[in-house]
Amino acid sequence: MSDGKNRLVREGSGFLVFCLVGLFGLIVDAGALLALIEYFDLNAYAARGLSIAFAVSVTWAAHRLWTFRTVGNKRFPEWMRYQLTSAFGAATNFGIYSILLASQDGRSPFFALVISSICALVVNFLGARFYAFGARSFRPT
Repeated sequence: MSDGKNRLVREGSGFLVFCLVGLFGLIVDAGALLALIEYFDLNAYAARGLSIAFAVSVTWAAHRLWTFRTVGNKRFPEWMRYQLTSAFGAATNFGIYSILLASQDGRSPFFALVISSICALVVNFLGARFYAFGARSFRPT
């Protein structure tokens, strides 16, 4: 395979791993959201704020392990960059979630969660890929 094809395969598989980690984060997020609503009697907005915060930390650790090459021991600055990047993604996510939730007339918040998470994917990917993890390449496939 040529270098261009190798890079395309690496980038494509890296994006796939990014998406799989994101899917894992969505499952964590949804589980936390539903648990906070059902068992802690929080309203859907407060529960969503907490579920996002929890899911962001889980996905940072997972991306560090499986998606991006990490070098050195500078975890705290990397975690801070990831938090900042994720804050932009979370703002996108929470804003779309709120708009959809307000327009649903009492339907399940799960629909709003899924749609808003898909919309935030681009923000999160670009931020993680080019800022949080320092534009390092994906882990080898």
